[in-house]
Amino acid sequence: MAPRSRSRGIKRARDAREIRGIEHAQEIREQIEGLTVQVGARVAESGSLFGAITPAEVAKAIKKAGGPAVDKRSITFSKPVKRVGNHTAAIKLHAAVNAHLTFEVVPA
Repeated sequence: MAPRSRSRGIKRARDAREIRGIEHAQEIREQIEGLTVQVGARVAESGSLFGAITPAEVAKAIKKAGGPAVDKRSITFSKPVKRVGNHTAAIKLHAAVNAHLTFEVVPA
């Protein structure tokens, strides 16, 4: 693939993920907050994880659950996710619009 066509492909993919205005961000927030998301992880017998859940894993789980593509850099946790159970993540979609996603960490 030529460098010029590769850069066009990257720009097209970035434009597809981009939020276009506050109304679009609010639509995406409604989609995200209506999802049931499960993230699989390796778990010890005590219920603690080997490591922690990352924003990239949550973004992948949102997409797998039928939600929109979300940039992993826009996902934040109030504290590290290191246990099985329900957790909440904040997703910054626009300067004025944040979505709050409740997701469940389950043994993989």
